[in-house]
This record gives sequence, C-alpha cells and structure tokens, in this order.
Amino acid sequence: MDSPDEAIDPATAFGALSDPTRVEIIEALADTHRERPGNPTLPFSELRKRVGVRDSGRFLYHLKKLRGHFVEKTDEGYRLNYAGVEMASAILAGTYTGRETLGPVELDSACSECGETAIGAYEDGVLSVSCDNDHPLFHWGVPPNAAADATVEELLELATVLVHRAVELALLGTCPKCYDSISTAVRPVEPEVGEEEVVPRFHAVCETCGAQLLGPIGFCLLSHPEVNALYNRHGRSVRTSYLWELEFAQNDGSLVNEGDDDRLRLTFRLEGEELSVTIDDTAHATETTRRTVE
Repeated sequence: MDSPDEAIDPATAFGALSDPTRVEIIEALADTHRERPGNPTLPFSELRKRVGVRDSGRFLYHLKKLRGHFVEKTDEGYRLNYAGVEMASAILAGTYTGRETLGPVELDSACSECGETAIGAYEDGVLSVSCDNDHPLFHWGVPPNAAADATVEELLELATVLVHRAVELALLGTCPKCYDSISTAVRPVEPEVGEEEVVPRFHAVCETCGAQLLGPIGFCLLSHPEVNALYNRHGRSVRTSYLWELEFAQNDGSLVNEGDDDRLRLTFRLEGEELSVTIDDTAHATETTRRTVE
C-alpha cells in the first residue's frame, strides 16, 4: 500500500491530470467509489478495461503519474485517496470546467433596503441576489452541476443551506472549505457610497485555504436556539427563510456597544416580542434578553 512521505508540490499534483487518459482513470475509480463505497478498489486489469486502453504499458505509465497524488495502490488494486475523491467531485460537478447561466429572474421577495423586488441570477459559479437599485442582498458560490437542471429559486434554497452550514462550522472553529482551523470575529467594514459610518460585520478567514465568510453580524445567530425558537413561535423558519428577510440579518442599525470590552448588543423585534443578544468580539452570542413589546 502507498504511504505518504512528504508534502507534494501543487503544480506537480495538478500536472498529473494533464492527460485525458488520467482524467478517465479518476472518473472510472470515482464510479467504483460510488458503486462500492465499502470496497472502492479496482484490480489493474479491470481498471484498464473500464478506461479502454489496450496497451498495458501505456496504461501503467499514466497510472503511475496519478499515484501519490490522487490514486493509491493497495494489495487488491487501485483506489482514489482523499485528494482523488475531492478532485473527482470537482471534475464531475464541473467546478473548473462547467458553465451555466440562469436569470435574472424576479423573486417572491423584497429588498430589505428599499423594498424593491429582489432579483436573482447565476453566472460563472456564483449565485447573487440584488434589486433594481443595486443593493447587494446575497452572494454565494454554487457548482455548475447544481445549476444544470435547477431554477434560480432552487439554487437559492440550496445556497441558503450551504450558508447555514458554513457559518455553523466557522463558529465551531472549522473552515467549511478545507476543515482546518478558522477564527470568527467582529470586524469593521468601510462604509459604501452613501453610507456614513463604519459597520461591524461577521468575518472569518481561513489562513490555510483562504476561504472567507463575510456578512451581517446577525449571521452568528443563524443557529442560535433562542432565535430559532422565537421564529418558530411566530410560524416562521430561520433555516428556510431568505437571509435578507431575517430581521436580525437585514442591517446592523440595531447594534449598540455594550461597554468597553468590544461587546455588542443586537436587538430586533418579531411581532410582539423583542430579543436582545450580546455578541463578543469573536462573533459568539453570550447573553440573551427577551421581552414583550406592544
């Protein structure tokens, strides 16, 4: 069985995929991984047959180029390693090669800034929502294969789930992309044109892969039990709502400084209830206060 020794140069690893035969090997092993997840190994002869290369010497040459990068050899044959599974997913999803364009289409929702109709569109792997006044409401990457047979509304539903998962992982200290350590923080963002003051936002950047999460400070409350309970009491769901429609994530105008220790208090109302949440400088909620209002 192959055993890892030292880190591999990225250029060398990606260069191993420079031949169509090697891509077909990855795809054939990915099919086996999907068909037999408990035993995703193929003997040399069967793998060569699936790829359709008659010359065993030529096939072995290409297979060796993938070993140590995306493929590992076992006593039973060959299978994808972790990097191979990830690369196969990217290839099949069209992450690097797919092109899909959807929209723009009007959504059954209004801009939280001006009340104009929200408009969604998907292009070059990015789903975005804004309005006719160019207020940015949503922005998230979605692989092209997800858009192949979907509507903008369906993509937005998927992207909303991905945002919730990404924020939850980040608040737990795990990068949602590479699963290395990540830290969340409350960071000031310079005002845009027409705005007068610096606004604190939810912020997380992975020092390993560069993944970045930036959004309203209310993002840190997406999975907060008291916030979710409040919405459930009023017949709404935090997890299935458009993010810009959530009162605690619409804007940061309800933020006030809690004291001299960089804590903030975010207050929002939902019908007859008001919830105040204290947020520390790591973007974690520490205290909540609920009261009935008229």
